[in-house]
Formats: sequence, C-alpha cells, structure tokens
Amino acid sequence: MNHKDTRYAITSSANQRIQYWDIAKGIAIMLMILGHTEMPSIFRAAIFSFHMPFFVIANGFFIKSYDRKRTFFRSVRTLLLPYVITCLASAVLYTLLSGGNAQPASLFIFKIKAMIGGMSKISTRFHSFDSVWVVWFVCTLFITRNLYVWIMSYFQKSKWLAYGIICILAYVGYWIGKYYAFLPWSLDVALVSLIFIATGDWMHRNHYFDRNVVCTFVIPLVVWVGIMLIFRCYIELAVRSYPGGILSIIEAIAGSIVLISFSRYAEAIPWLAKFFAWAGERSMIILGLHCLEMMYFNWETWLFAFLPLEMNWFNLFLAKSILILFFTYIISAWTGTLKKNYAIK
Repeated sequence: MNHKDTRYAITSSANQRIQYWDIAKGIAIMLMILGHTEMPSIFRAAIFSFHMPFFVIANGFFIKSYDRKRTFFRSVRTLLLPYVITCLASAVLYTLLSGGNAQPASLFIFKIKAMIGGMSKISTRFHSFDSVWVVWFVCTLFITRNLYVWIMSYFQKSKWLAYGIICILAYVGYWIGKYYAFLPWSLDVALVSLIFIATGDWMHRNHYFDRNVVCTFVIPLVVWVGIMLIFRCYIELAVRSYPGGILSIIEAIAGSIVLISFSRYAEAIPWLAKFFAWAGERSMIILGLHCLEMMYFNWETWLFAFLPLEMNWFNLFLAKSILILFFTYIISAWTGTLKKNYAIK
C-alpha cells in the first residue's frame, strides 16, 4: 500500500471503505464468537489477547479530524443507536421469556435500567444494574472516542502533553477498575482504552502500514507470540484483567497489528476477502445478534437436542456462526432497502 492509498484512507467519504480493514474487522468479530465458546484455553488466550483492543485501534485509525461536534453526533448514530436497538430487543425478549409471577412492566424496566447502566459485569458498588453482556463495549467505545477527540482538539499543538494526559487517565482507569469498582458504561475501561485509540490514530497519521514487512508483521508477531508464551498473560477488558500491566497492552497492540497485516495479505484470496469484508462491514449487527443469542438462546435444548451432533465448542461455533450470519444478511438487506427507499424519497 503506497502513500496515495493511505491518503485515500484519510479523505475517503463515509460510503467508501478500505477492504483490508473490513477483513480485519470481520475476522475479529468472528473470533469474538469463537472466543465465547468453551474452546481450549490456549486458543481463547490468543483471541482475547487482542480482539477487543483491535476494535478500539481500528476506531482510532479512522478518526479524520478532532472535530468534537462531528465526532459526537457520528458516535450517536454509529454506536449508541445500535446499542439502544439491541438493548430494547433484549428487554422485549426478557419480558416475553421470563417465567414467574413478575409483572411484564417490571421485567421490561429492569432491562431498560440495565441499558442505562451499560455494565459489562455486575459491579461490587453498582450491583443494582444488570449486565448488558457483550454490547457493554459499545458504550466504552463511545466514551473513548469522544474523550480522545476532546483531548486532542485542545492539545493539537502539544501532542506529547496530550499523550501524557492519556497515559495518566489510562492509569486512573486501570486503578479504578482493579481496586475500586467496575463503573457504569465501563468508564474505567474507556480510560484505559485511550491508549489503544491513540495508537490507531498515530498509525494512521504516520503511515505506519506503509513500512516494510519487518515493522508491520515480523516484529509484532514475535512480540505478540513471545509475550503470550513467555509471560502467559492476556488482557481481558470486560473483567478488568491486565496481567503484566503494560505488557498486556503491548501484546494487544502487537496482536492487532498482526491481524491487520494478515488481512492485507488475505486480500489476494478473493473468496476469503469477500466473506470477511462483508462480515466486517456488518460487525455491529453481528455483535448485537451475538449478544442476544448468548443471553436468550438455549443451544442445547433448542437445537442440539434435535441434531445427531455433540454440542462441543467447534460445533457450537459453527451453529452460532450460521444463525448469526443468516440473520445479519436478513437485517442488512432490510436496512439497505430502507436506506434506498429513503434516498429515493
């Protein structure tokens, strides 16, 4: 990829996409589904070592300007709207599927309260809020993106001061999550994630992926695998696990770079590129559907009881993937039709 391609990434309109980034997002979102099965621990560690930080890095890479107003409204449209839709669907399903003598209104309100809290896990100090499961990350990304743009807009002429503030805030977030409480909207994780979004933005503005293969693949691969094998640690943002401190952050960045570079090479395989790019472009839909199926779909009772297949981690991953991608296709086709009709009008 040459400098002309990179400038295209900066100036392209919202309707134009860079395929290898969509491929990377597609791989990462499918790895998320895989990582939420009872798979062997070594594979789970490899996935969790980078998959959530990658999405923050990707978000940082596509920050075109430090326009606070534009960032806020775009974040509302691309992050909060899907989040609210998923949580409302969750509230309806919870109300319909819950047994007992509870009033439907109280069940629905319980889940709406969970949506407002945006908790990844039930907190020791905010235990009245139920978890919203995997879509907690959307709230965190919303805060991280807007806070980062706000910081950089005020310190554009003093980048190192801005980076210093980001490091301090990241440490504060780390300390709060580890020793005080999991905060609503995972604010503590959002502060830690400032490091990842700043990394993505720096890579973009310094044309990092224009460098040679040693810098963009070989060294990150050695760092990523080396930290996993030698220190046996991996970051897990949802539960505020940062083993090794800065090592787990470096590992997450290195693993993300490996994924991005691999996705560039995957462009040479048309069928593979097309599939993962399609999934990556619809990663928010996949995330929402994955959240709902984890919360409400009993795979053993509702599917595997009728199949001549054992419900092991691999078969479960295949079943989840087929169902989620099927409904992703339906939803994306429907929303595409709505957009087309709206544009005509």
